[in-house]
Amino acid sequence: MFLIEETRFLIFFLLLNLGITLWNTWGVPRLGQSPSPGRWPFVSILVPARNEAENIEACVRSLLCQDYPSFEVIVLDDQSTDETPRILARFKQQYLQLRVLQGSPLPPEWLGKHWACHQLAGQARGELLLFTDADTYHQPHALRQAVAVLEAMQADLISLLPHQEARTWGERLIIPFIAFGLYAFLPLRWRTGWDGRPRR
Repeated sequence: MFLIEETRFLIFFLLLNLGITLWNTWGVPRLGQSPSPGRWPFVSILVPARNEAENIEACVRSLLCQDYPSFEVIVLDDQSTDETPRILARFKQQYLQLRVLQGSPLPPEWLGKHWACHQLAGQARGELLLFTDADTYHQPHALRQAVAVLEAMQADLISLLPHQEARTWGERLIIPFIAFGLYAFLPLRWRTGWDGRPRR
């Protein structure tokens, strides 16, 4: 009898996950589907970086090449001990839109990433703040399309689910579960309160 109850619960749980996944697949907005807004707010793109010499060049270059009319890129070097500061110094000489900050020591009771983002936000001039990790790179239209979604929804905040590259078999087995955990367990469309139609 106990085994039957467990089986029923498991079937119910899997069907619930399937339903939430289908709900999210149908209801979550995608970049490129929103109309162009009437205005393009100034955006501060904020990147905390600590020992990201392997990734920082591709990330910063992709951010500086956005086809958005008005933005700045601010990278905080969080006391890196690798080549990250030298790479950023080279980019800073080439691009006027790039600002590089030196991170302050971590205060008590703060977590490293939170402290870095706090420092970045304090220096940002934008009406909108875009936080992104240093181990990412962005298509040229990403910022424009993200702002279009934000304006269409009249939202205060959006969070994007990016494409994730999995190069090793271990990554291919583990990384998809991160997105799956969001997509199958959280009814994202219901949480946004958005009906999928642009708001005026």
